[in-house]
Amino acid sequence: MSPTLINIDYLIINLLGKPFGNFSDNSAFNLQPFDYGTKIFTNRSELYYNNEKIGVFTSVPRSHIIDSELAQLQFENHLFYTKSLTELKNIISQFCLETSYMFKSINRLDICIDRNDKDNYYRNLYDNVVNGTFLISGRPKNIQSYYETFKGKSILNGFSVGKRTSSKLLRCYNKTLSLQLTEKEYINQFYENNGLKNTNVWRFEYQLNSKFFQDLNEVSKHSNEVIEKMTWGIFDYSALV
Repeated sequence: MSPTLINIDYLIINLLGKPFGNFSDNSAFNLQPFDYGTKIFTNRSELYYNNEKIGVFTSVPRSHIIDSELAQLQFENHLFYTKSLTELKNIISQFCLETSYMFKSINRLDICIDRNDKDNYYRNLYDNVVNGTFLISGRPKNIQSYYETFKGKSILNGFSVGKRTSSKLLRCYNKTLSLQLTEKEYINQFYENNGLKNTNVWRFEYQLNSKFFQDLNEVSKHSNEVIEKMTWGIFDYSALV
Protein backbone atom coordinates (compact mmCIF):
# COMPACT_ATOMS: atom_id res chain seq x y z
CA MET A 1 0.00 0.00 0.00
CA SER A 2 1.36 3.41 -0.99
CA PRO A 3 2.05 5.68 1.99
CA THR A 4 0.64 9.14 2.62
CA LEU A 5 3.36 11.59 3.63
CA ILE A 6 2.81 14.70 5.76
CA ASN A 7 5.45 17.36 6.14
CA ILE A 8 6.28 21.05 6.44
CA ASP A 9 7.12 22.72 3.12
CA TYR A 10 7.57 26.36 4.14
CA LEU A 11 8.27 28.03 7.48
CA ILE A 12 8.99 31.51 8.78
CA ILE A 13 9.22 31.95 12.55
CA ASN A 14 9.09 35.12 14.65
CA LEU A 15 11.83 35.57 17.24
CA LEU A 16 12.11 38.12 20.04
CA GLY A 17 15.36 39.36 21.53
CA LYS A 18 18.20 41.86 21.43
CA PRO A 19 20.01 42.25 18.09
CA PHE A 20 23.47 40.66 18.13
CA GLY A 21 26.59 40.72 15.96
CA ASN A 22 27.87 37.27 15.02
CA PHE A 23 28.59 33.95 16.66
CA SER A 24 31.74 32.90 18.47
CA ASP A 25 34.53 31.19 16.51
CA ASN A 26 33.70 27.77 17.98
CA SER A 27 29.97 27.99 17.18
CA ALA A 28 28.38 25.72 14.56
CA PHE A 29 26.43 28.78 13.36
CA ASN A 30 27.61 31.50 11.03
CA LEU A 31 25.96 34.60 9.59
CA GLN A 32 26.75 35.94 6.12
CA PRO A 33 25.21 39.45 5.93
CA PHE A 34 23.79 41.03 2.79
CA ASP A 35 24.69 44.60 1.87
CA TYR A 36 21.05 45.58 2.19
CA GLY A 37 18.00 44.57 4.21
CA THR A 38 14.32 44.26 3.29
CA LYS A 39 11.36 46.64 3.28
CA ILE A 40 10.59 45.57 6.85
CA PHE A 41 14.00 44.80 8.38
CA THR A 42 17.29 46.71 8.27
CA ASN A 43 19.51 43.64 8.67
CA ARG A 44 19.39 40.54 6.45
CA SER A 45 21.81 37.61 6.57
CA GLU A 46 22.15 34.04 5.39
CA LEU A 47 22.31 31.69 8.37
CA TYR A 48 24.57 28.62 8.21
CA TYR A 49 24.80 25.64 10.55
CA ASN A 50 27.78 23.32 10.13
CA ASN A 51 28.42 25.06 6.79
CA GLU A 52 24.92 24.23 5.52
CA LYS A 53 22.58 27.09 4.69
CA ILE A 54 19.65 27.02 7.10
CA GLY A 55 17.79 30.07 5.92
CA VAL A 56 17.60 33.86 5.92
CA PHE A 57 17.68 35.76 9.21
CA THR A 58 16.27 39.32 9.36
CA SER A 59 16.31 41.73 12.30
CA VAL A 60 16.04 45.38 13.41
CA PRO A 61 12.61 46.50 12.08
CA ARG A 62 12.55 49.77 10.14
CA SER A 63 9.14 50.82 11.50
CA HIS A 64 8.73 52.08 15.06
CA ILE A 65 5.30 50.42 15.10
CA ILE A 66 6.98 46.99 15.13
CA ASP A 67 8.65 45.73 18.28
CA SER A 68 12.34 46.66 17.98
CA GLU A 69 13.33 43.20 19.24
CA LEU A 70 11.41 41.30 16.54
CA ALA A 71 13.41 39.13 14.17
CA GLN A 72 12.45 36.45 11.64
CA LEU A 73 14.01 33.28 10.31
CA GLN A 74 12.88 31.82 6.98
CA PHE A 75 14.04 28.24 6.44
CA GLU A 76 15.50 26.70 3.30
CA ASN A 77 13.01 24.39 1.57
CA HIS A 78 15.38 21.43 1.25
CA LEU A 79 15.72 21.08 5.04
CA PHE A 80 12.18 19.73 5.43
CA TYR A 81 13.07 16.82 3.15
CA THR A 82 16.62 16.11 4.26
CA LYS A 83 16.29 16.48 8.04
CA SER A 84 13.77 15.18 10.54
CA LEU A 85 11.52 17.62 12.39
CA THR A 86 13.39 16.71 15.58
CA GLU A 87 16.69 17.75 13.97
CA LEU A 88 15.18 21.08 12.88
CA LYS A 89 13.77 21.65 16.36
CA ASN A 90 17.20 21.03 17.87
CA ILE A 91 18.84 23.50 15.46
CA ILE A 92 16.35 26.23 16.39
CA SER A 93 16.74 25.42 20.07
CA GLN A 94 20.52 25.73 19.79
CA PHE A 95 20.17 28.99 17.84
CA CYS A 96 17.94 30.47 20.55
CA LEU A 97 20.34 29.27 23.25
CA GLU A 98 23.34 30.97 21.64
CA THR A 99 21.57 34.22 20.72
CA SER A 100 19.14 34.53 23.68
CA TYR A 101 16.29 34.91 21.19
CA MET A 102 12.88 33.48 22.11
CA PHE A 103 10.76 31.55 19.61
CA LYS A 104 7.73 33.83 19.92
CA SER A 105 5.32 32.74 17.17
CA ILE A 106 4.90 31.52 13.60
CA ASN A 107 4.71 33.97 10.72
CA ARG A 108 3.88 31.39 8.06
CA LEU A 109 3.58 27.61 7.99
CA ASP A 110 2.78 25.45 4.96
CA ILE A 111 1.67 21.89 5.78
CA CYS A 112 1.52 19.41 2.92
CA ILE A 113 0.15 15.91 2.38
CA ASP A 114 1.50 13.90 -0.58
CA ARG A 115 -0.04 10.70 -1.92
CA ASN A 116 -0.47 8.70 -5.13
CA ASP A 117 -3.77 9.66 -6.73
CA LYS A 118 -4.56 6.17 -8.03
CA ASP A 119 -8.31 6.76 -8.25
CA ASN A 120 -7.93 10.32 -9.64
CA TYR A 121 -9.73 11.71 -6.58
CA TYR A 122 -7.56 14.83 -6.45
CA ARG A 123 -7.43 15.27 -10.22
CA ASN A 124 -11.25 15.27 -10.31
CA LEU A 125 -11.60 17.34 -7.14
CA TYR A 126 -11.53 20.67 -8.99
CA ASP A 127 -14.35 19.62 -11.35
CA ASN A 128 -16.39 18.31 -8.40
CA VAL A 129 -16.01 21.65 -6.62
CA VAL A 130 -16.84 23.74 -9.70
CA ASN A 131 -19.91 21.72 -10.69
CA GLY A 132 -21.26 21.74 -7.13
CA THR A 133 -20.81 18.03 -6.37
CA PHE A 134 -18.62 19.05 -3.43
CA LEU A 135 -19.54 22.17 -1.43
CA ILE A 136 -17.09 24.46 0.35
CA SER A 137 -18.24 25.66 3.75
CA GLY A 138 -17.80 29.11 5.28
CA ARG A 139 -17.61 32.52 3.69
CA PRO A 140 -17.32 33.07 -0.08
CA LYS A 141 -13.84 32.12 -1.25
CA ASN A 142 -11.76 32.75 -4.34
CA ILE A 143 -11.08 29.63 -6.48
CA GLN A 144 -8.37 29.57 -9.12
CA SER A 145 -7.27 26.76 -11.43
CA TYR A 146 -3.73 26.32 -12.74
CA TYR A 147 -2.73 24.84 -16.07
CA GLU A 148 0.78 23.96 -17.24
CA THR A 149 2.07 23.02 -20.66
CA PHE A 150 3.79 19.66 -20.59
CA LYS A 151 5.16 18.22 -23.83
CA GLY A 152 3.12 20.85 -25.67
CA LYS A 153 -0.20 19.98 -24.05
CA SER A 154 -2.15 22.07 -21.54
CA ILE A 155 -2.70 20.03 -18.38
CA LEU A 156 -4.59 20.87 -15.19
CA ASN A 157 -1.85 21.10 -12.58
CA GLY A 158 -4.10 22.06 -9.66
CA PHE A 159 -6.17 24.75 -8.02
CA SER A 160 -6.31 26.96 -4.94
CA VAL A 161 -9.09 28.03 -2.59
CA GLY A 162 -8.71 31.36 -0.82
CA LYS A 163 -6.37 34.32 -1.25
CA ARG A 164 -2.72 34.81 -0.34
CA THR A 165 -3.77 37.69 1.91
CA SER A 166 -6.22 35.46 3.81
CA SER A 167 -5.39 33.77 7.10
CA LYS A 168 -5.22 30.44 5.27
CA LEU A 169 -4.97 29.27 1.68
CA LEU A 170 -5.53 25.78 0.30
CA ARG A 171 -3.60 24.45 -2.69
CA CYS A 172 -4.15 21.11 -4.39
CA TYR A 173 -1.85 20.23 -7.29
CA ASN A 174 -0.03 17.54 -9.23
CA LYS A 175 3.33 17.31 -7.47
CA THR A 176 4.74 14.77 -9.92
CA LEU A 177 4.17 17.19 -12.80
CA SER A 178 5.46 20.09 -10.71
CA LEU A 179 8.72 18.21 -10.04
CA GLN A 180 9.12 17.51 -13.73
CA LEU A 181 8.75 21.21 -14.51
CA THR A 182 10.97 22.32 -11.62
CA GLU A 183 13.44 19.66 -10.53
CA LYS A 184 13.97 19.21 -6.80
CA GLU A 185 15.99 16.03 -6.43
CA TYR A 186 15.81 16.16 -2.62
CA ILE A 187 12.01 15.74 -2.79
CA ASN A 188 12.36 12.80 -5.18
CA GLN A 189 14.84 11.26 -2.74
CA PHE A 190 12.46 11.95 0.16
CA TYR A 191 9.72 10.04 -1.67
CA GLU A 192 12.05 7.13 -2.36
CA ASN A 193 13.29 7.00 1.23
CA ASN A 194 9.69 6.84 2.48
CA GLY A 195 8.38 4.32 -0.05
CA LEU A 196 6.27 6.74 -2.10
CA LYS A 197 6.54 6.10 -5.83
CA ASN A 198 6.65 9.40 -7.70
CA THR A 199 3.84 8.52 -10.11
CA ASN A 200 0.80 10.80 -10.23
CA VAL A 201 1.55 12.18 -6.75
CA TRP A 202 -0.81 14.98 -5.77
CA ARG A 203 -0.21 17.44 -2.96
CA PHE A 204 -2.90 18.80 -0.63
CA GLU A 205 -1.34 21.85 1.03
CA TYR A 206 -2.48 24.43 3.57
CA GLN A 207 -0.70 27.78 3.77
CA LEU A 208 -1.29 29.20 7.25
CA ASN A 209 -0.37 32.88 7.53
CA SER A 210 0.43 35.07 10.52
CA LYS A 211 -3.21 36.16 10.96
CA PHE A 212 -4.21 32.52 11.42
CA PHE A 213 -1.81 32.20 14.34
CA GLN A 214 -2.68 35.63 15.71
CA ASP A 215 -6.33 34.61 15.85
CA LEU A 216 -5.39 31.35 17.57
CA ASN A 217 -3.27 33.18 20.12
CA GLU A 218 -6.09 35.64 20.80
CA VAL A 219 -8.53 32.83 21.45
CA SER A 220 -6.03 30.88 23.54
CA LYS A 221 -4.09 33.71 25.23
CA HIS A 222 -4.83 32.20 28.60
CA SER A 223 -3.71 28.73 27.49
CA ASN A 224 0.08 28.27 27.35
CA GLU A 225 -0.48 24.69 26.20
CA VAL A 226 -2.15 25.78 22.94
CA ILE A 227 0.50 28.45 22.29
CA GLU A 228 3.23 25.85 22.87
CA LYS A 229 1.60 23.57 20.28
CA MET A 230 1.63 26.43 17.79
CA THR A 231 5.38 27.03 18.23
CA TRP A 232 7.66 24.14 19.24
CA GLY A 233 4.76 21.72 18.77
CA ILE A 234 4.88 21.98 14.97
CA PHE A 235 7.99 19.78 15.01
CA ASP A 236 5.80 16.85 15.98
CA TYR A 237 4.19 15.04 13.02
CA SER A 238 1.03 14.33 15.04
CA ALA A 239 0.66 18.08 15.69
CA LEU A 240 0.84 18.75 11.93
CA VAL A 241 -2.01 16.30 11.40
